[in-house]
Amino acid sequence: MLQAGRARSFIHTESGSEISLLWQVPGDVIGLVSLLANPPNYMASATTVTECEFLVWDHRTIRRLAKAYPQLTENAFRLAVYYVGAYMKRHANLMTKGRASRLAQVLLQLATDAGEVQPSGISIDITNEHLSSLSDISSFTASRLLSRWQRDGKLVKERGRVTLLAPESLMLG
Repeated sequence: MLQAGRARSFIHTESGSEISLLWQVPGDVIGLVSLLANPPNYMASATTVTECEFLVWDHRTIRRLAKAYPQLTENAFRLAVYYVGAYMKRHANLMTKGRASRLAQVLLQLATDAGEVQPSGISIDITNEHLSSLSDISSFTASRLLSRWQRDGKLVKERGRVTLLAPESLMLG
């Protein structure tokens, strides 16, 4: 369980590309499959984005705790259902929303979940590549949209960081 900091989960495609799946914040759990008696090999990988603090249990210990405290298993199942719902929403957005709308939605969600409030706006430590992956758009499209929004005064883009100056304006088009 992530106690402090930010992490991200990702997969590698057959061609070697990296696709971001989730941006994790304090309270999020990584490695739910460890509750299974015979967990599958790595379905996804995770890495830290900032300095992090985790609560970690080895497989035998978490299995023993889950048997002693059935609420752990129920909570894990709730999280799994939550993640499936998030992927269903992501797929529905891919099918029904435009690129700009998906990128704006990801930025607003990251601002809420992982942003740092600064005097100038809400800062998010993230690269164009990670934004494009989370938005299901190309890096070129993410860069073009971010540049346009920067010209429009909605955000400031720096290397590895986006600062939202007027978050509500992203949903206005």
